[in-house]
Amino acid sequence: MIRSRIVKGIVYVSRALVDFPEKELLDLSLFSIRKNGEFSITGYLCFQQGRFIQYFEGPEDACNQLISNIDKDERHLINKRLDEEKLEKRRFPDWSMRFVTDREIVEFDLENIIADSLMFSSGLPSGDDHMDEALWLLVDSLSRVLKM
Repeated sequence: MIRSRIVKGIVYVSRALVDFPEKELLDLSLFSIRKNGEFSITGYLCFQQGRFIQYFEGPEDACNQLISNIDKDERHLINKRLDEEKLEKRRFPDWSMRFVTDREIVEFDLENIIADSLMFSSGLPSGDDHMDEALWLLVDSLSRVLKM
């Protein structure tokens, strides 16, 4: 049973190990919306260039269980993960999980931020500060522009 009231945020970048056709991405998004709502988890999922970038936030126990489940999914491999403990407030309080579309990425001019996040995740050591900054910049940028 999930009991924690501490709100935690996690962002990760992973590389797909299998093809993810549009229908499978839609199914994954719908499943995430339903399941995350049950555990008070909010956030977004983005798929670009064969990589996932996902940010989610919620009760600490629920976030820890979710990232454990995600890490066990053999369809992808997590390249980078950052945890943010004890958030003062949620960035995405109204989304159980939002799938960020290609159209939104172009519309809100997020291509460069996403490209930086993907570049850093594939080529730099795990503790690289530039990678960390690029990922948190992406999370914060999406939290501002997608609330519109």
